[in-house]
Order: sequence, then C-alpha cells, then structure tokens
Amino acid sequence: MRGIELAKQGKCGACEADVDHGPWTDEQIAEAVHDTGVPEFEDWCDDCMVSMCFGGDAKFAAQMLGRPVKAGFQVLLGGK
Repeated sequence: MRGIELAKQGKCGACEADVDHGPWTDEQIAEAVHDTGVPEFEDWCDDCMVSMCFGGDAKFAAQMLGRPVKAGFQVLLGGK
C-alpha cells in the first residue's frame, strides 16, 4: 500500500519525485483500482514512466499517452 500513500501525496511510486498533476484523492484511487482490477495502485512521474515503460523514448511515450511528457535529461540519456 506504499504506492497508494505516495499517490495521495502526489509522489512517484518508483522514485518518490513529485508528479506533475499532484496528489490523488481517495475517489480517484478507488476508480483506478476498479478500472484496472489491481489493488496495488501507484502513480509514476514522467521520468519513470518513460524510462520503465517506453524504453527511454519520450516522443513515443507522449504519442502513446496522448499528452506531452516531461522527461529529464538523465532519462533521455538512458541514465535513470
């Protein structure tokens, strides 16, 4: 449940950095858990999302997510 507590604080579940959209409410978390069927919810910052889910390709991540992503320099260099 650590990921849920971090999401409520607006923190990334992987690196604990601030996420751009801020904290999640209990209602938002409950909806995400219901939609995914996964009780271990956590949110990730763009750096972690790009690095862990999109192989460091920020352009592809933005295309798949349907929004701009803020990937840091380390991610773009493959360092995170």
